[in-house]
Amino acid sequence: MQPNDIIYYLPPDMAPPTISLDLPQGKLMRTIVDRMMKISRHLHIDAEQTGRLVFRVENSSVSVKTYYTGLKPRFGEQQKQQKGEESAWC
Repeated sequence: MQPNDIIYYLPPDMAPPTISLDLPQGKLMRTIVDRMMKISRHLHIDAEQTGRLVFRVENSSVSVKTYYTGLKPRFGEQQKQQKGEESAWC
């Protein structure tokens, strides 16, 4: 590989996510995610500002999805981050 070829192997530049949701009880969610991770090493997370969250795992023999609906969206988090204030939540 040539030094100029390294750009083809770097991860793509992506904008930060703009969806913020208040998540359900952490203990229950962690149990589900731990069990899903036994099926596959890769967990796909899909979220919508309408309050829907989907965890998905797949392997050669099965595909499993867990749906959370009715979650409350958070508004105003993007403005806080643009002002330099950092926040983190689970």
